[in-house]
Amino acid sequence: FNNILKPHADRCMEGEEVSFQSIFDIPTIEGEQVLEVSYSPYYDKENKILGFIVSARNISARIKAELELQESEHQFHVMADSTQDALLMLNNEGNVSFWNKAAERIFGYERHQTIGKPLEELIIPDEYRESHIEGYKKFKETGKGNIIGKTLEMEAIDKSGTLLPIELSISAIELKGEWHAVALIRDISDRKKAQDELNKSIRALQALSSCNEILVHSASEFELVQSICEILISIQGYSASWVGFIDEDSETLVRPIALSGIDKKNPDEVDLDINKLPGWGLVKKAIMTGEDLICDNNTEDEEVKMLQKQHTTCACCSSITLLLKYNHDRTPLGILHICSKDAFSYSLAEVSLLKEMAADMAYGIHSIRMSAEKDKSMERLSDALINTIEAIAITVEKRDPYTAGHMHNVELLAVAIAKEMGLTEDRIKGLQLGASIHDIGKIYIPAEILNRPGKLSAAEFEMIKTHSLVGYEIVQGIKFPWPVAEMIIQHHERLDGSGYPNGLKGEQIILEAQILSVADVVEAITSHRPYRPALGLDKGIEIIEEGKGKYFNPEVVDVCVKIIKRGDFSF
Repeated sequence: FNNILKPHADRCMEGEEVSFQSIFDIPTIEGEQVLEVSYSPYYDKENKILGFIVSARNISARIKAELELQESEHQFHVMADSTQDALLMLNNEGNVSFWNKAAERIFGYERHQTIGKPLEELIIPDEYRESHIEGYKKFKETGKGNIIGKTLEMEAIDKSGTLLPIELSISAIELKGEWHAVALIRDISDRKKAQDELNKSIRALQALSSCNEILVHSASEFELVQSICEILISIQGYSASWVGFIDEDSETLVRPIALSGIDKKNPDEVDLDINKLPGWGLVKKAIMTGEDLICDNNTEDEEVKMLQKQHTTCACCSSITLLLKYNHDRTPLGILHICSKDAFSYSLAEVSLLKEMAADMAYGIHSIRMSAEKDKSMERLSDALINTIEAIAITVEKRDPYTAGHMHNVELLAVAIAKEMGLTEDRIKGLQLGASIHDIGKIYIPAEILNRPGKLSAAEFEMIKTHSLVGYEIVQGIKFPWPVAEMIIQHHERLDGSGYPNGLKGEQIILEAQILSVADVVEAITSHRPYRPALGLDKGIEIIEEGKGKYFNPEVVDVCVKIIKRGDFSF
């Protein structure tokens, strides 16, 4: 220390009063230590310097803690920047104090453009800014608010002004006596788009399903096409529809037969001016070109856009014109024109289903005209419906690679059990369909929860449990000849009432669902899951035998064990 002290001592001797601090790394018997050393001169009564007071404090622990804090902060920044979700922090004033890389990508603002700025000036849409400011004032005082600790779906705005659907989760932390908000934001545009497309497909699927019954029971062409037009209007999103038959002797080539969503419903009762029907220009173009026409917000054909705006008597922002073709030379029997008030894009699945419905309508018309057998029409529609539903079920399984093939395996085992029990072929066919789509409700469960390798939280498990109810809601409007919707919602019910979602007991649970629940458990135990390896058939048998009579139908359990042990079945 003397070498360091001497120049300061010399200055003191020259009349300057010098006090200072230094930090040293010094070896001790306990190892390298960091000392903070303070030097202060002291004087006699005549103000003559006598020497120095030297005090030293060991600050090794503090330095170590500061280094660890710096390392922790570095690790936090690395972790925060590696996540795919936007992570933001707002200080007590509601200004941004942290903005990760994902936030830059999602909202378009670089970090330096956001720090210190109010959040409402960056990503809050105009209509929500006032409520955001008021809500944050209350949050500053208590650290509480209506959205703290909740996960919400809402809209945000990016740098370009584009609205984005987001999933928002906000938590509160207290730093130095002030409340700060930490927001985790997920861009759910792709998920919303997938959900919208699925809803559109389900909408078209419901219409197709309803056509099944109409085709069987309609006694006339008018009854058939009018009923289908009314079904299309009853499905949310379609605002008008009409059907016309090709009439080569007519100046307009088309004779309107049925309408819905328009004031004039029955052409036979009014003097209908076809030029006032919505989409008449598109209909003429479709007939002349022999091609279906789709006009939505993806349409680039200027002529089609112009025709869409002409001859419209109802709110119609998008439309699809389908030729009704059945006979072998594909000459159209007529047209089906469908309008929507939404300028959405028709998904491929929706267009495919509507085209299939148009083809089925043409088939029904031809059948009525030719007095053909209607049972064949119902069977074809039923098969198309089942194939479409199973295609959606495959889509569900593709979102969860760990359980890919689960519904198919459950279907195989459930059918084997039903055959051994002597159920009729028709009942087995219904069970086969129900088993093949029993987990369709998982389409609404986020993929990151389905694929979670660790243990799920209570909230996440409650979300998983909703899949049977969601699946029921998806298919309940579809008129199957079997209780498919009941199979789906009941396949997690148990005899003692401990199942979900409704806690049904005993005979309240239909037999198909009781068979399905046993097959579902055996397959799940046998198969690999992200949180555990496959446990094998023996373990599956052990589980259902332990629950025999309490959770599972004893007869179903005995039959299942029997066919597995005698080697008649394997996954």
